[in-house]
Amino acid sequence: MKNIYLVLYFIAGIANIIASAIDHTMLIFITKPLLMLFLIGYLMKEATLPSSTFKKLMVAALFFSWQGDTFLMFVENPPFIEWFFLLGLGAFLIAHLCYMTAFLKAPLGHDHFLKKQPYWIIFFLIFLVGNILFLWPGIPADMKIPVVLYSLAIVAMAISCLNLKGRVPADAFKLLFIGVLLFVASDTLIGIRKFKEPFPFIQGFIMILYLTAQLMITLGAVKVHHYLNKS
Repeated sequence: MKNIYLVLYFIAGIANIIASAIDHTMLIFITKPLLMLFLIGYLMKEATLPSSTFKKLMVAALFFSWQGDTFLMFVENPPFIEWFFLLGLGAFLIAHLCYMTAFLKAPLGHDHFLKKQPYWIIFFLIFLVGNILFLWPGIPADMKIPVVLYSLAIVAMAISCLNLKGRVPADAFKLLFIGVLLFVASDTLIGIRKFKEPFPFIQGFIMILYLTAQLMITLGAVKVHHYLNKS
């Protein structure tokens, strides 16, 4: 790992996962705000070729993820728990929209995967409806619409990423798509922790999935950026 930002990300990430698993508040507050900043540094250093709309959108997605991380650190502190949760949700909603727009603008190929195999969308829609119905009884009335909108955004982001198949290099697609699926899994656990009965160490599992997801998406984005600039 020649890029110092990636080294720092791994160090801060491991520290944050341990802190989340044992509920060490001070270490969480020290490490969590640094994570996305390190990934932004990595992306900016590795994607050194001329800037593109794709790169700018990826940086924006990581920036709003950083904001979301920061807001969500305060969801356990009354009296503004719900406000911080909604602010975090809103920041991640914008991040997903940035990712989705980047995926839609990135490919140079002309073969649209979902145009040929649209039935894949059904699986995402089944997950979307099933997840909302599962969480619905525990979601407060004033949060139902924001949660539904957020769920729609992350599923739309996942679908837009799947449509990259065959349109960007295979290694880049695998990184991006696996990262996106891990992101969906992480957010699913957040919903369970927030609106259902959480299981032990759930926050640690959330952070493992989330940090791996953001790393894989960023690594894939670097490959796509170089591909776009070579073509």
